[in-house]
Order: sequence, then structure tokens, then C-alpha cells
Amino acid sequence: MKFLCICQYGHSRSVALARVLHSMKQSAVAIGAITSGDAIEGLSDWADLVLVMAKEHTSKVPDCNKHKIVDMDIGPDR
Repeated sequence: MKFLCICQYGHSRSVALARVLHSMKQSAVAIGAITSGDAIEGLSDWADLVLVMAKEHTSKVPDCNKHKIVDMDIGPDR
């Protein structure tokens, strides 16, 4: 499976989750909702699942890929 992990800036929470997935031999990319520009569009097409660290990041995922979203409910960046 291929995973797109989205957090606020793509530095901590999404990276940690992507590293766990890599350790499980899964393909995963970490990205920031604020810092990604329009890259989320293409990466969400590529991904089988889009894992968001907080519900507000779902707004960055194109409507055609919203069915792939899993809200991890980790919460906001601190």
C-alpha cells in the first residue's frame, strides 16, 4: 500500500508516521498541509490512503480523493 501522511508543516508528526510505515515495508510520503503548495493533489492521486494528523488538513485534499482520508486524530501541532 501507498500512504500520504499530512500534518501542518511536514516536519514531525507526518514524518514520524511515515518512518513507522517504512519500517513495516510500506511506501509512505510525509508532507505539510501549509508548506506543500499544490503537491498534495498529485500525491493524493498516488496514495491508496491519505492519513491526516488533524481534521483541518482534510480541506487540502482534493474532493476526488476525500474517500481515501483516514483522520488519525493526533491533533494540532504544538
